[in-house]
Formats: sequence, C-alpha cells, structure tokens
Amino acid sequence: MRPEDERTVQVDLLKASGALHERQEILRERVAEHVPTDFAPALGDEDDPAAVAIAEGLAEDAAGLAATQAEIADGLRDLRSSFEAAGLGDGARSERRFDRLNEATAALEAAVAALNAAEDPSVAAALDARAKVGAAEDELLEFENSLKNHDVAAKVGFLTIAVIVVWQLLVTKVGPLKFLNVIPAALLAVLVATAAAWAFVLPVVYVEVPESLFDEIRFPTMAVLRTVDWGAVISGGLLIGAVASAESLLCAAAVDKLHTGSRANFDRELFAQGLGNTVCGFLGALPMTGVIVRSSANVRSGATSRSSAILHGLWLLIFVALLGSLLALIPTTALAGVLVYVGWKLIDFHAVRELWKLGKGELLVFAVTVAGIVCFDLLSGVVAGIVLAAIRLLTKFNKLDVKGELEEPAAPGESPIYHLRLRGAATFLKLPKLAEALDQIPPDADVRADLAGLSYIDHACVELLAEWRTQHEQSGGELSIDWDVLQDRSRKAALPEGAMQSTPA
Repeated sequence: MRPEDERTVQVDLLKASGALHERQEILRERVAEHVPTDFAPALGDEDDPAAVAIAEGLAEDAAGLAATQAEIADGLRDLRSSFEAAGLGDGARSERRFDRLNEATAALEAAVAALNAAEDPSVAAALDARAKVGAAEDELLEFENSLKNHDVAAKVGFLTIAVIVVWQLLVTKVGPLKFLNVIPAALLAVLVATAAAWAFVLPVVYVEVPESLFDEIRFPTMAVLRTVDWGAVISGGLLIGAVASAESLLCAAAVDKLHTGSRANFDRELFAQGLGNTVCGFLGALPMTGVIVRSSANVRSGATSRSSAILHGLWLLIFVALLGSLLALIPTTALAGVLVYVGWKLIDFHAVRELWKLGKGELLVFAVTVAGIVCFDLLSGVVAGIVLAAIRLLTKFNKLDVKGELEEPAAPGESPIYHLRLRGAATFLKLPKLAEALDQIPPDADVRADLAGLSYIDHACVELLAEWRTQHEQSGGELSIDWDVLQDRSRKAALPEGAMQSTPA
C-alpha cells in the first residue's frame, strides 16, 4: 500500500473511532443516570431499598441501552474489517494498534452482555454493567490514541501559531493590508490548519461532535436525587462556586487591562455566572465561567462592547447545532495552538520586571502562583500565591527594630535627651518588645521619637505610647512625637483622645 493510501485509511479509522468514542461516552453517561458512580457502598447490599430501586430503574432501560451498545460494537467490528483489509497489521506499531482494537472489541462485547444481564433487576448486575460500559469507553479511547501521530499533531500546532504571528505582522506592519484586520488571526489560523489536515490527510485527533446536541442534555433523574450524597453536593457546589468566581473575576480584571472601553461590573459578572451555572446544573452541563482566552480573542479581534461575549456564545451554539460536520474537520491540535499563542501574549513581561524592582519576594509570589496554575489548576495556584503572600506579610509585619540612644545633658540641671528610633512594623505581636524598650528610658528624660522608618503601627501600640507618655510626664519627663505622622502610619488605627495634638519635636 502506498504511504498516502495508508495515511488515508489511518485518518478514516481515527475519525470513525472518535465518533464511536463519542457515542460510548454518551452511553456511559446514560448508564450513570441510573447507577450513579458515587453510590457504590449501598449497591453492595441486595436488600437496600435504594439500591434495589436503582437496579430496577436500570432494568427498565437495559434493553435499549444494550441495543445502543451493540450498535457501537458493530461499528467497531466494521473498523476491524477495514483495518484488516487495509493491511495495516504489519509492523510492530501496527500490531500494537491491532491489539488495542482487539481489546476494545472485547470490552464492547462484554458491555453488551452486561447490559443484557441487567434486564433482570439485580444490584450486582447493575454494578457490573456500569463497570463494563466504563471500561469499554476507556478501551475505545486507548485505541483512538494509538492511531494518532504526535509528531504530525505538533507540526499542525506550530503551523497554527505561525499563521497567527505572520497574519498579525502583515495587517499591522504593511499599510495596504491593514483593512484585512477585520479577519481574526486565530480564525484564519484554524482554517489553514483544517485545510492542511484535510488536504494532506493528516493522522491527528479531530474535534468530536455528538450526532445530536440533545444527546448531551442530562436532566436530574430520580435515581440521582434519591441516592445523592447532599453533603458532597453542597461542598462540591461551594468549591465550584469559589473556583468559578475566582476565575471569572481574574478573567474580568485581566480583560479590563487589554482595552480602554467600559469596565467590568464584578457584581453583574458573578450574578450572571450563578444564574448560568444553575441552568448548567439542570441540563447536566459543565460549570460555566469566564475564560480569558476567548475574552482576549474578542478584544484582539476589535470587539468594543459586551455583546461580543453574547455573540461568541451564539456562534458556538450555531456551529455545534447546525454545522457539527464542519467542526469535526478541525484538528484539536490547531485549537491547542491558538490557546498556547493567546496564553503567551497574556504574559506581561513588563510587570515581571516591575515585580523584580519591587523585591524578590514579590517575584517569588508571582512565580509560585504561575507554577501552581500550570502544574495543577487555577485554584491551587491562586491559593498557593495567597498563602505565600500572607506568610510574607506576617513576616514583614513581625519585624520591629527599637533602638535608643541616651544623650547626656549639656549643662547641669537639664534633662537628658533620649533618642527613640522605631523601624519596621509595630503590631500587637511586638508590644512586649516596645514596652521593654520604653521601660529602659530614664524617668526624667526628654524623649524624642523618630518615626521615619516606621511603616505601620496598629491601635494597640498607639495606645501603649499614649499611656506611657502620660506616665512619663507625671515622672518629670517629656515625649516629643509627631502624632500626625503616627496616625498616617497607623492608617485605620484610632488614636487616643488628645493624641491628635502634635507635640513639637
């Protein structure tokens, strides 16, 4: 077989296996509607009323589910026949693909048998059906992955990025071509990558689109409502709400920096997100949140109003509902290339340099946050950054340097002069240190306090100084301190009555 013919067969198999995997994923979700994945403990008891009700609910639909599973299995057998007829069983790599195909076929057949057995209400049969259908999906995915070519996928991704860069240079640097700026660079790049994948029949993974949009709708079922762990639901909802809210607010703040138009209304953003997630939960969809990549793509495409976000969603709905066959032609690596490019453009290197100037500690917080987001997820990165910043703040506010210097009187009978210098942050944690330093001052000394190095002082330390001044004056000494400066350092600390009157330094 010629290389181009072999590649054509490989791509056809890849697309067909992707379609089968999409159907199998939908089937697994339909089975999970009857047998929730987090209901395993109760299902082990054949006498548990809730478990029996679940088994009976699955038994009612088992015949239809088994028929769907049999259709998917027949489709995979057709792929097997195509695989054998194409002669792709030669070579170590092709043999491994053939082994994956055999394992996937066996898993699908086992799933068909398990669903047929589930027609008789049995907790064990329901558990087995759920497990076998899930295993079949995993095997189909492994077979699909064995067909794709990572090297080719990487080249398609680089092609996408190159088209974006070249196009933006052309429309911004070449005067006569500036009118072409109305064509988004990302859209053009995806079209070029899709055309290249179609023309050269590239063995890469393509976007999987369900046969019907309504197949993805999952209304809450009685089985789920009856057996759900409401404690887990509430804790999960709070966690998703926190993550989604943080991501949306960070996205809105980042987008505001990309344009000069109207600013985001954070209250409206959170209200809309909560309302949208309520609908998403009712339809069984993934939680919605603000996405910086799509928002920044709108800005870079010249969008100037909030309607761009609504139109963005509208175009997605139209394409998924009416033009699914076109979406299935798009290589997923092309979309990955767009994400990589937009993510790179969002990096503000000037801000990194400014952080370096402010101090290595600020840059460390930034680096830890970025590493957490990249290596784990958004919430982990943000939480890690907040914790580290809090530790730095506590460490900084826990440093107070109190120095005193006694100056002997210039003439007999005059009071000695005591210079008190405060450096750092005076908080309640440092009350003992400040009190100890004040106790070392001679009772008849003329104390002159230097607050130039004081970054912050809280209410407790202000009160300590005020009370000590009263006692010190009663013993014949004086305290010269600029209470206006002290108020500025304390920010929100309430000064004692009479402290606002400045004493000459």
